[in-house]
Amino acid sequence: MTDARSTALPTALDSVGQTDSLDQVVGPLEQIAGQIPEGIRHKLSGVGWLGHPVHQPLVHLPVGSWMAASIMDLAGRPEEARDLTVLGVIAAVPAAVTGLADWAEFNPDTKRIGAVHAVANSVGLVLYISSIVARCGGRHRLGQKLGLLGLAAVATGGAIGGDLARRRAAALSSD
Repeated sequence: MTDARSTALPTALDSVGQTDSLDQVVGPLEQIAGQIPEGIRHKLSGVGWLGHPVHQPLVHLPVGSWMAASIMDLAGRPEEARDLTVLGVIAAVPAAVTGLADWAEFNPDTKRIGAVHAVANSVGLVLYISSIVARCGGRHRLGQKLGLLGLAAVATGGAIGGDLARRRAAALSSD
């Protein structure tokens, strides 16, 4: 049995998918994705050779690293938190590239939702990079706060990405 809480995010994201003004973000992303040769894009997405998407498993390393960094902050271990934050930032790069390869195959409505997913995660990434800068400058408390804001941003992006992954097959087949 579904209730309003279980349908709120999909309903909101369906509205996002109908928001034509997001095409201002989608257009430049399409140009970037269009620069990736189709064969490479398919390899990045896992099509043909792996049998399932590559992006979804790759996101676990940055998200897990950033969650662990927050735990290290709580445990009073700022150096470990910094190192885990750096690992998450590095691991976010292949996750983003494979996500772009998947995104290139979406229909227009799903591309808009995917663009919001990418923006949320990009905000999180900028916050984590800022956290690293603060931590390396000896401002650990600021680094912690920026890290928590980054975690909130990537959690939002992850919720949107989870919805995309769950409904992806339908989205790809409804072009």
